[in-house]
Amino acid sequence: MGAEAERLCPGHGSAGLRGVGNVLRHGYDDVELDILWETIVDGRLERMRADCARVVATPSSQDKP
Repeated sequence: MGAEAERLCPGHGSAGLRGVGNVLRHGYDDVELDILWETIVDGRLERMRADCARVVATPSSQDKP
């Protein structure tokens, strides 16, 4: 999704999000719990969740007949 992700959810660093997704899916032993916890505590995770929910709820131009 790359540039499209940055356009839809600016400010989250889409490359970083893809990178953490890869670690969570494939490199469980490499997860740095202190960084993960900091992301939860400082509200970044909630902001990301809210942005993702907004994008999912917004019809895209591809959805139109």
